[in-house]
Amino acid sequence: MAMGKRKLTLVVDEDVLREVRSIFAIKGVSISEAVEEFLESALASRWLEELADTLGYGKLIPLDPSRISEDRPSGIDAAKFVRELRDKREER
Repeated sequence: MAMGKRKLTLVVDEDVLREVRSIFAIKGVSISEAVEEFLESALASRWLEELADTLGYGKLIPLDPSRISEDRPSGIDAAKFVRELRDKREER
C-alpha cells in the first residue's frame, strides 16, 4: 500500500545547498528526490544489517571494490572444485 508524500523542512548550509542543487540540476534530479533516495538507502542499510545479524554474520563492513581481488583466496580452480563437489554428491 503506497503512502502519500509529506512535506519536510530542512536546515542546510547555503553553500552546500547551492552546490548540491547545481549537481542535481545537471542530473535532472530534484532535492526532494535526492533526499528521499538517501532516506530509502538508510532504510535498506538498516534492513541489511538486521538480516546479517539474524543470519549470524554480525556487523557488515563494506569493502573497497579495488580490494576484492586482493582478499579473494587464490590458487583455487573453481571449476575443478565444483566438479569434485558434484562427483562426491553423486557418489552418495
